Amino acid sequence: MNKPVNFEKMISESGQLKRDIAKIKGVKPETLSRHISGQIKMTLDDAFEYAEILGCAPQDIFFPATGMPVVGTVKMEYNDKEPAFKTAFTRELWTGKPRFAWTATYAKAVDFGVFVHECNETYNGPLNFITQSVDVVDKRPIEGNYIHQQVHESWAYCKVSDDFEKIGCEREMTNIVLAVVYPQPDNLFTLHNPGGHNNQVRDVKLDWATPIMATAMHPLNIFQSLDG
Repeated sequence: MNKPVNFEKMISESGQLKRDIAKIKGVKPETLSRHISGQIKMTLDDAFEYAEILGCAPQDIFFPATGMPVVGTVKMEYNDKEPAFKTAFTRELWTGKPRFAWTATYAKAVDFGVFVHECNETYNGPLNFITQSVDVVDKRPIEGNYIHQQVHESWAYCKVSDDFEKIGCEREMTNIVLAVVYPQPDNLFTLHNPGGHNNQVRDVKLDWATPIMATAMHPLNIFQSLDG
C-alpha cells in the first residue's frame, strides 16, 4: 500500500505515545516509524490493528476526511400566500468565509443505511424524477425497534404498528410510511405529509422511526456503487 498520509495525524489526535502504540501492536518503535513514513508498506491487517488501537476507521489512517465546500444557502420564511407549503425560499450563493461539509468516516457511516426510490416500467407519475434517488437513514432504530430522538418535527421513515387501522389511505400500501413526525402524549404521534388530501393522522402508535440524514438525487455521484 502507499504511504498512510493521515496516520501521524490520527496518532496525534488519539493522544497516545508512539512507543505505547508500538507496544500494543507488538512491533518495535522503529517499525511503527517506518510504517508512518511508508518505508515499510502497511498491510490491511496492520491498518485494522492500528485503527483499533487509535479508535478510528482503517481508511482514516490512509486518507484524511474530504471537505465539500458550502456553495450556497437556502433561507425559508413563512408565507401564507404560498398555497402548497406556506413557505418562501431565498436561495443565495455563499460569499463569506469558506465553509465545508466533511464526509462521514466509516466509523460514523457504519450506522447508516439507505432507502432507494424505484418504480415499475409503467409508472409515469409526477414523482418520476426521484427514481433511483436514495434517502440516507440511521438503521439502528429499524434493527432495534425504537423511535430515534431526532425524528421529532423531521422527515422520517416510520413503521406504523400493525394494530393501527388505516382508513381511506390510497397512498401508503404498507405500514412503513414517510412523514413529518410530531410527538403526542402517551407515546403516540401525529404523522403529517404536506402533499395531497388526508395528509395528517393523529394518535398513531409507531414501532420504530428513523430520520432522513441526507438525500442523494444522483447517488452514483456520491456513492461508489449502488447494488441492484
